Formats: sequence, C-alpha cells, structure tokens
Amino acid sequence: MRTYLQLSIRKRWPLYLVIVTVLTLLAVGFLGAVKITEERDLIVKASLDKHWRYDYDILVLPKDGHSYSEFKQDYMPPNNSIMNHNGISMSDWETIKSIEGIQVAAPVVNLGYVYYNNLSLFYEPAPDTVYKITTQYDEFNGLNWVTGKPNIFWHFWERIAKSDQPREFNLNNYSERSNYLSSIIHGGTKFFYSDIMGEASIPGMNWQAIQIVGVDFDQETKLYNFSADGMETTLAPKLFEPTSSSNQFFERTNIPVLRLGKTVDEAKFNVLIEEYNVPNDVEELKRHSANLYSYLEREVPHRSIIEASVNPRDAAYKYESISLNIENGKRIRENRVTPQITSLSFGITSPIPFQSVTNTLDSKIPMFELASSTIGLGHYEPGLSGYIQFNSRGKYMPDDISPVFADSYERGGFIEIWNPMRPRIVQDGDGNTYTDKWLYPTWGGQSYFPQPPDFVTSIESAIALRPDVKKPLSSIRVVVEGVETRSEENLQKVQRIADEIRVKTGHNAEIMIGSSAAKVHVTLPTISGDQPMVLEESWQMTGFSWDVQRTMNRSSMILFTYLAIISFVFIYTIITHSLLKRSADFAILRSVGWKRKKIIRILLVEVLLISILPVIPFSIVNRSFAIGDGYQSIFLFLILFLITGISYYSGSRHSILQTPRQALNSEVKDSSAFRLLNIRSITGFAYNQMFRRPARFLLLALVIAMTSFMIFIILSTQQSLQNELHVSFVGETLNMQLSGLQNLYVAMGVILTTAVMLLLIYLNLSERQKEFHVLKAIGWKFKLVRTYLIIEAIGISAIGTIVGSTAALILLLQVPSFQITWWIGILVLAMPVLQQLIFTLFLVTMMNRKGTSMLKEA
Repeated sequence: MRTYLQLSIRKRWPLYLVIVTVLTLLAVGFLGAVKITEERDLIVKASLDKHWRYDYDILVLPKDGHSYSEFKQDYMPPNNSIMNHNGISMSDWETIKSIEGIQVAAPVVNLGYVYYNNLSLFYEPAPDTVYKITTQYDEFNGLNWVTGKPNIFWHFWERIAKSDQPREFNLNNYSERSNYLSSIIHGGTKFFYSDIMGEASIPGMNWQAIQIVGVDFDQETKLYNFSADGMETTLAPKLFEPTSSSNQFFERTNIPVLRLGKTVDEAKFNVLIEEYNVPNDVEELKRHSANLYSYLEREVPHRSIIEASVNPRDAAYKYESISLNIENGKRIRENRVTPQITSLSFGITSPIPFQSVTNTLDSKIPMFELASSTIGLGHYEPGLSGYIQFNSRGKYMPDDISPVFADSYERGGFIEIWNPMRPRIVQDGDGNTYTDKWLYPTWGGQSYFPQPPDFVTSIESAIALRPDVKKPLSSIRVVVEGVETRSEENLQKVQRIADEIRVKTGHNAEIMIGSSAAKVHVTLPTISGDQPMVLEESWQMTGFSWDVQRTMNRSSMILFTYLAIISFVFIYTIITHSLLKRSADFAILRSVGWKRKKIIRILLVEVLLISILPVIPFSIVNRSFAIGDGYQSIFLFLILFLITGISYYSGSRHSILQTPRQALNSEVKDSSAFRLLNIRSITGFAYNQMFRRPARFLLLALVIAMTSFMIFIILSTQQSLQNELHVSFVGETLNMQLSGLQNLYVAMGVILTTAVMLLLIYLNLSERQKEFHVLKAIGWKFKLVRTYLIIEAIGISAIGTIVGSTAALILLLQVPSFQITWWIGILVLAMPVLQQLIFTLFLVTMMNRKGTSMLKEA
C-alpha cells in the first residue's frame, strides 16, 4: 500500500500540489477576510461610539399630539420637540423627573408667534409741500429677491398755526391752497409739520412675527453649553421669573426674555420719497380734482429726495422699539425695552403635513412632499390679558451653543431648537439644480424654514402668558444616566425607561439615542419658475447605529458564506474530476486482488495529507499577524478534512462500488432518451451533446447559478450599505473610511469566481479529448470546433445565470432593506456569460497553439 501511495504521489504530484496550494490560498484568504472584517468593525465601532448619543436620549411627545415617527425608517424632521404647542402637564413633568435613572428632563413650550410693529421710519419734510411715498417689501429666499407689491402714499405737510393745537385747528388760519390739498389728499385731516420734532412718519412697515419659546433654564443648562462669549447675562432661573406692576391707569406684566442675537433673514423695506412742486393756483388744481394724482405725476415737476432701504428683521432693529431717520440711518429715538403689547394673542402654527414620495433626483435619499409651502397660522389663541412688556435680559448666539452629551455636531452646528439647520436648495421650479444655495426665511416668520426662537423665556413666564392652558408643555427631552458608551445593555436601559414613561404618563416616548442626522429631500408644492422647490434637509434617523451594525454583520455573514460555498465547489470539482480519471486504476487494483477497504484506506491517507499540509502555512501566517488563536488551526483542519473527505467519497464511490469490467468501460453511458432536439445545425448538436451527458454540464451550470446568486446578494448588500451610509452624515464619513475595505470584499468574490470558472472550463475541455478526436476525424475544422464550444458556453452560462439571478431576486424581494438596482442586474447577467466566452476562447486558442490539445492532433 505504501509503494502504491508513493508511486501515486510521484505520478500525480502536480495535481496534489495544485490541490494543496488552492487549499492553502483559500485558508490564508479566509484569514485575510477575517482581518479585513476586524479592521472594518474597528472603524465602524469607533465612529458609531463617537456619535452614539444625540442631544438627548428620549423625546417625550404628547399622546394626542402630532408625530412624524410613522415615516419609513423613523425619520424625524428638525425641531420635532416644538411641533406641538401643548399637551403635557406639569405633573407629567414631575413624574418623569422622579423616574429612577433619569439625569435630565428638560421641558419646552412653543407659545407661537406674537405680532407687533417695532420699527418706525421718519423723514424730515418741508412745510407746505406735497410728497409721494412709495414703499415696497422685498425678501431674499436663497435664489433671488421676491418683490412685494408697491404701496403708494401721498402726504401734504404744513406748518401748524401758532394759535392752533394739533387736532384742534381753525381752517381760516390756513390758505385756500393748504385747505384744498389737505381735503383732497387727507380727506380734510391736517398733517402738521412740527418745528420741535422735525420728523414725519413713513407708513407701510410690515409687522414683525416674534416666536416665543419657554424652557426650564436649570434643566436647559444641563443639556447645552451656553458660551460666555455669546451671552450678555447668566441663565439664572430667577432672572426670568415674571413680575407684575400697576398704577392708577393699568396693570402691567413684565416677561423677561433671552433674545436672538443673530438673524439670517434678508429683507428690504424700500422707501422712495419724491417731492412735488405743486402750483399755487387753486383753480388749476380744482380743474383736475377728478384725477388729481394723475395730474401731479404727469404734469407737476417733481424730484426724488430720498431713496433708501432697511432690513427690519435684522437683530439690530427687530427686537427693539426704534425710530429711525430713513435718510441718514440715525436713530432718532430708541427704547431698549423690547415690545410693549396689549391684547396679547398667539399665532398658533399648524403641524407641517408631509407625505413620502419617490425621489426622482437621487433614489438613495428619501423624499417627502410638503402639502403647504408655509407653516401656516392655523388660528389665534388668546394669551394673557392686559398690558404685557417683554424685557430683554440679554441675547444668545446660536453658533456659540453646543450639546453637553452629544458630539454628533461640531461647534456652530445644528442644535435642535437653538440653531435649526438651514435647508440647502437642490432644485428650483424650472428644474435647475444647485449645490451651494441655502434657503432663507421669508413671509415674516411664517415661512417653511423658521430660524431659532426670537424670544426664550422661562417655563413660569410661559405659563403666565397662557394661563388658560392646562397642559402647557410641548415636549420633554430626557437624558438617561450612565449610557455614555454604545452597547446593547445601555440601549435596553434607555428602552426600559422609555417604556416606563409611556406607562406612567401615557405619552409617546421616542428613543433618540443611537440616531444620526440623515439627508432628506423635501419638495415644496405649487412652485414654478426660479423659486426654490426641492430642499435638502437634515432629519434625524432613529436607530441608525444599530441598523448600520446589523447591515455590516449581514454583509460579513454573506461574504463568508459565499467564500465557504465557492471554496467547497472549487475543491470538490478538482478532487472529483481527478478521482473520476482514476477509475481505471481502481479497476486494475481490484482485478489484482485489492479489497475495497484497502483502496479506501489509501484514499483516507491522501485526505489526511491534503488536509494537514495547508494548516502549516495557515498557522504561520496566523501567528505572525496575530489574527486569531490556535483553535482556528484545528477548526481549519476539521473543515478541510470534511470537504476533502466528501469530495473523495463522491469522486471514488462510483468507481469502487462497480465491478472492474464496469469501471474500465466508461464513466457515463450515452442514451438516446436525452435527445430532445433534432440535430439540424451545429447549435442543435451542441445542445444535444449537453443533454446526452447532463452530469458534466450540470455541475458547471450549477456553479454559475451559485456564483450569480451570491454575487447578486453580495452586490445588493454592499449597495444597501452604501445607500444607508450615503444618507447619514455620520455614514458619509464611514463610507469614505470603508470604501477600500468594501472594494476588497467585492474583489475577493470576483477573484474566487474567476478562478473557479477558469478551472471548471479547463477541466471540461481537457477531459473531452476523445470527443475532439472524433470530431477531427470526421472532418471538423478548428473554427467549427471553436464555434461549437462557444454555443455550448453560451447555453451553460445562460441557464446558470438565469437560475441563480432569479433565485437571488426572489430572495431580495422578500427583504425590503436590500437595494436592487439596474446595474447590478445587468452585471450579474452579463459577467458569467462573458467570463464563460472569454475563458473558453482563451483556453481553446492556447491549447491549439501549444499543440497540447486534441484540436491539433489527427
């Protein structure tokens, strides 16, 4: 037995060398895959651990309020914490604070908008002079200026008679011209020019919309860092408590507020003042009384004396009561105390209705359609009655606020209600696309994009402003104690506390820990022309950390499954083909008296040798690079022994069980029962040959089917992962870091597929020498044989590709998270066919040139 084994090794050493080399490469390749996976997991873990937390861990929303959590993949829009105006009671807040494990419970109240006119514009008129004042409100939306409708006012100013008092005048003290112009222009009302004040007011200024939000400053400072550089005062809660005072005329409630120190609005209140030299002839004026303004504009000499503009929404003007000289920008009068309002009422905004639609610009990014392009004031609700005065305790700068717990954003980035992320304009109504244009708020606070709150006050002051509301809180932002590190245990802890909040209060508790800011496209309705239509925003995608981890694990599992399957097919094919060729050897050994058991023992020794040899280099590489432990070598030996044993058993069982005579005849009998097509052409001949000997071609078709199936799955998984990372801002960084490793994954699969295909085609051609002899003997030329093999290759690859791709497609359709794209389908369908054709042509040509094939022999 030893002698036969030695002779067998000497005779077949190239084959054994190929088998051992292939097994070694596969084993070392497995180590490489493990190393790549470990490196990838380290990168992913480091990034996800860093961005594990949001500004807070749980967002509590009113049970009967509006919520966006029903969106696919749990996308939540910006400022989700203030989309409701009320719904949570103060007792609910106390209950939440009492729950064990809660570190911060920061409430917020969205009171709505208050409207007032704070900026008064003046100019210095000349007495007894007619003026035409044209005002126009323009707003910049990020692409262009939206021009408002011009408003025209006519003024006639005159010096007050010394014997008269304002509003108590004697017409006999004024000229006939003066009385006539006052009657026509002002309906008889005198517009007096005051020698003392020297200014006249300009009408037409729009009212300001001031959003007011209430917070608990003690809890808020535990949630956010307020830089001293951006604050004019400390955030001591006592400074923001409401106070009241009264006198014999009225009662006043003083509301301390923290005002916004920097606005992003771009608006222009344009003023054009023209002076008209009106004739003194009253009869001339009376002749044109029916259309006096038209007469003045057409025939009366006039000149422009003032043309200026001011941005009333600039923080320098918006939050103070100011009188401004429009001509020179000088502040005539100013009151640093912010607005004084009577009959307070709040404009309550309606929740923005979104609906998911198909994104035609970028299929990787979710798109939501907006039902209305403005926030829309649904209705007004009464607030505190009486005289209300808002007193500024200082200002805050959004760029100087940072979260205490989260480091998902850099300094100056998106900070919930304090610094909303501005939407980027992607496309306008004409279909033009943009990369560096940003949306600006318009329409006086009612635009789709709101800026940070104008006034922030205390919870106590907010409740005082709306004493009729029994459940004043809009939301509560909760931080859980002791969940700094990313782990399944900490996630479960947050989930338990969220469940406890739901049970004790009945409100919704959205888990924000493990979330990430994600790209979302929002399309505004009924937009045409060069106005912003599609916006890119940052929404919060909950559960991102765990979704990415699961996708990574699934990707690794699929890759290793593919490596295992393709490796098994590779080894199985080599060994079974080599053993089928040894059928004659086994028959001769049986003829000279060898028992089946003796042959089986020899094959078992070969299996042991082939299984042990690859373990040696595997162990050396494993130890050198410290990839795994010693148990992996034992595990590898068992796996190789199992695969090699199955291959040896499958390849030798038929030969050993047959009688020597049967084994010497042929491995497969031809049968006319497999002739399914009439042989009328070379194509019919090729397909009949395939059906007559299905075992030979079925293995190749099966390998192609498995290859197509696994490549379809691998590429779809990688595409799903890239799409998931592409949407998230954290994922974009991850995608850049992992791109090389991800490409290695795909490359490994392609290389293995190519090697297996090349080997199978080579074995298929080399074992068919007798067939080629016969074809050569009956007159077939080389070109005809090549055509025959090309037709055969197309048929085999087409069958395998269709079966594998169909199976993969059926599986992928059952898993919504998988991404199926047209280029993956084309690649999977085309690659096996092209590989089969190229390798067949290459091998046939090379064998023909070298004269090693029967294609050249007679």
